Amino acid sequence: MKKDRIIVLCVDRDNDLGEKTGIEGPVIGRDENLKAAYELAIADPEEADANAIFGAIREYDRLKKENPDKEIEIVTITGDSKSNYRADQKIRSQIESVLERFKTNYAILVSDGVDDEIVIPLLHEYFPSISPRRIIVQQSKDLEETYFLMKRYLKKLYSDPTLRTITIGLPGLIMFSAALLAIWGYQGYIWKSVAGVLGAFMMIKGFGLTPTVNELKGWIGGKLGMFTFTVGAILIVIAAVYVYFRAMELAVRYPSIIALTKTLQEGLILAVLGIVISVTGGVLEKYAAKDAGFIDRIFIISLTIILYFIVYQLLRFLQGEISIIYLSSLVVLGVMMAAGSFAIAITGKKKMLEEIYKKVEGKL
Repeated sequence: MKKDRIIVLCVDRDNDLGEKTGIEGPVIGRDENLKAAYELAIADPEEADANAIFGAIREYDRLKKENPDKEIEIVTITGDSKSNYRADQKIRSQIESVLERFKTNYAILVSDGVDDEIVIPLLHEYFPSISPRRIIVQQSKDLEETYFLMKRYLKKLYSDPTLRTITIGLPGLIMFSAALLAIWGYQGYIWKSVAGVLGAFMMIKGFGLTPTVNELKGWIGGKLGMFTFTVGAILIVIAAVYVYFRAMELAVRYPSIIALTKTLQEGLILAVLGIVISVTGGVLEKYAAKDAGFIDRIFIISLTIILYFIVYQLLRFLQGEISIIYLSSLVVLGVMMAAGSFAIAITGKKKMLEEIYKKVEGKL
């Protein structure tokens, strides 16, 4: 191995060069690197990797001038933007390819900052001697390192389900609840709702109810199911709050039973809508997965609607709007419809399970 050879190495670990210009590494030689830097700068004038390549070219020119007796080469290596593992594998492969043509144990790494300098331990496997050169344009070293750390922690927040729930999901739920309360004219109860949501979260964690909640989450479904369940639960809570304050308002003008029944009539539809929405996401997910569980959820929706009409008519009866005979006939009709829905659900689920068993047996 010749000791008088030097590689000026520029590493684009997240492959901005490839994604923005279509030029893949390794890029070998001054002319090819100049072309790559020019095309990257044209594609994105604010791209720091273009400045790093220009910086590598400047370093190459300086070394050629100061060391005319040495063989010097300039190379740009590219990685992968979606996977650190794939990025490192591509970098290894490209370095090995370069060293087959230009053997040396000394490299000067020109980078645009902390992110690309992460590969230094990897480069030491091929180059025992490495001298880093950092090219940072219009920003300080501390600012660039702070940006990189923030980027890494934000990425971790999005990828970790537990952290994402606490830092994004919980604040999102609170803001959504506050917005709905404001729309309904209950701005004064926003902080109370915030305390309620935080209190419920702390109780679940404090009393070790996470396994129970996880079982409930399994029944609710995936992302769509959880979203619709959350929206539905918020609507139910708003319905309960509305009924309470509306009843207090009407109690001044009507007898207590009338005030309560009138308020329940008004708030009942919102509560029913909340139940239906909370189950709908699970229905869609189970149906898409061809899971018989979607039939159970459809039965819950139909039963909720039937109970809504029965309870609504009961409230009308308590206000003296309908007779006991009319109410009884509606109750009987509702019970028959519920029984019919149950029978249909059982039959449909049985047939679906039989089809699944047949498919499994056919594959075996």
